Amino acid sequence: MLLRLGVGGNLLLLGYCKYANFFIESISSFWTPGFSSLQVLLPLAVSFFTFQQIAYLVDSAQGKTEVHSFLDYLLFVSFFPKLTAGPIVTYGEMFPQLRHPDICRFRPENLAVGVTIFSLGLFKKVIVAEQAARYANPLFGAAFSGVHCSFFEAWGGVLAYSFQIYFDFSGYSDMAIGLARMFGFVLPENFNSPYKSRSITEFWRCWHISLSNFLKRYIYIPLGGNRQGSIRKDLNLMATMLLAGAWHGAGWAFVVWGGAHGAFLVINNIWHGWHASLAKRWSLLRGGRTYDRFACLVTFLTVSIAWVFFRAENMETAFSVLGSLFGTHGFAMPYDFQGKLNTFCNAGDLLAAMGIPFTSANDLLEKKQLVLLALMGLGVGFLPNTQQIMELSKPCLNVTASPLSSRLGFLRWWPNTPFLCITLIVFLIGFLAITQKSEFIYFRF
Repeated sequence: MLLRLGVGGNLLLLGYCKYANFFIESISSFWTPGFSSLQVLLPLAVSFFTFQQIAYLVDSAQGKTEVHSFLDYLLFVSFFPKLTAGPIVTYGEMFPQLRHPDICRFRPENLAVGVTIFSLGLFKKVIVAEQAARYANPLFGAAFSGVHCSFFEAWGGVLAYSFQIYFDFSGYSDMAIGLARMFGFVLPENFNSPYKSRSITEFWRCWHISLSNFLKRYIYIPLGGNRQGSIRKDLNLMATMLLAGAWHGAGWAFVVWGGAHGAFLVINNIWHGWHASLAKRWSLLRGGRTYDRFACLVTFLTVSIAWVFFRAENMETAFSVLGSLFGTHGFAMPYDFQGKLNTFCNAGDLLAAMGIPFTSANDLLEKKQLVLLALMGLGVGFLPNTQQIMELSKPCLNVTASPLSSRLGFLRWWPNTPFLCITLIVFLIGFLAITQKSEFIYFRF
């Protein structure tokens, strides 16, 4: 009874603060117009500390917690590095560290590791994510204003947003983990190169890992998980992902985004069931480098298309961008692209002969953008992630990243002078590039 009251109270507070106006607006638009919105003051990070409190209540009810002080509990919930956007930590990950003698004491090794991880996160956010945002925002802004974008403009903007949200959120996670490490805390891993995933299931094991673990432990498994047959398993997946979508924001676009990922996971399960028998007939499906790269590309493009609902201001904007992605608004390319493409076996003239117009279009596609997207794609596809670079320092709890290969061993961090200089340069580049206010995407959740 106490558990239900505690969980219910937390969900009621979250529902009122975050979703009251969403329900009022939905009722007004569908059935009874005239309801006015409430003036609700949204607490900072309400979604994240609500999840942590629910996790604590469930763990306490299951006897996984021990007696501790109220101050320890407050620190667990409100520890500032991870408060606003995670990683979401559990009792077992946080409380044992509170008794460690090194906590909140100056240790040079913790400071060195923390500053290095923080600097990498700052660079990702300020340098990389902000550059990607320069090309993603105009696309969604134009679609929101009613402009129909071409096929190439849409893909340029959507891929830019895929890289923006990745470097924005993984950059924040690195900064949170680095800050916590300066105080002696080791937070759980939250990203493990998700765009290298070969399936949507693998993607969710690598993207926002602490949220995926929370959804699995406290929603999917209590619903029955995979213990009651395949149909019930698929229904549980859909329910979990719909709730995950709604948790990200009060809007139908977030619900659709969550539902789309639920459908992807169900389709992935069906494909997994067919794959073994199909692989016996076609050798190409038996794995190998070609199959893995093709699977990575399909997964990345699928996730990128779903990001449209996550980024769009409303459903009309999302469907407009989706239509552009599938060519319903034409294939026009910027006029000056034809000459550049002609340097590659007269590709520009060939495309023009195929009916693709070269016009001024909406000026939403630039040559620099294509170069930037290519570099970002190579970076997320082939470079090691932060955990791999910092593997000698045990940067996170529950690390799932594979060890750094010997070919890239020169990138492995060591506490020496060369890496100190590199860290300072990376930090200064990121710090000096902060010229205007720029919020993290996940802050609003």
